[in-house]
Amino acid sequence: MNRKTNIIKHGSDCKIQVFIDDLPDGLSMQEVDFSCTFRVGQSTTSLSKAQLKNPEYGVYIAPLATGTLSRGDLWLDIQIKVPDSDFSDGYRNEVQSIMCNVKII
Repeated sequence: MNRKTNIIKHGSDCKIQVFIDDLPDGLSMQEVDFSCTFRVGQSTTSLSKAQLKNPEYGVYIAPLATGTLSRGDLWLDIQIKVPDSDFSDGYRNEVQSIMCNVKII
């Protein structure tokens, strides 16, 4: 399935919905701690869960200023702290990388 690549002008502000659909044990995004790192090439910008908008509705929106990134394909890395008693601190760190189908030009 080919998805259309969205083009965003460098320096534009945009909103990107963050969604994690692969959480174990039926957990929701509201029940886990996570952070987001947007990257293009070697440039990155990070947002904590607290910096995302609309969490009261279970929909997390990342306000992204593209001027802080390079030009190219946009990726999203989500670092999730999943509750897991098998680890000494009670959490298992998972990282998911997602190509956003966005190109910053």
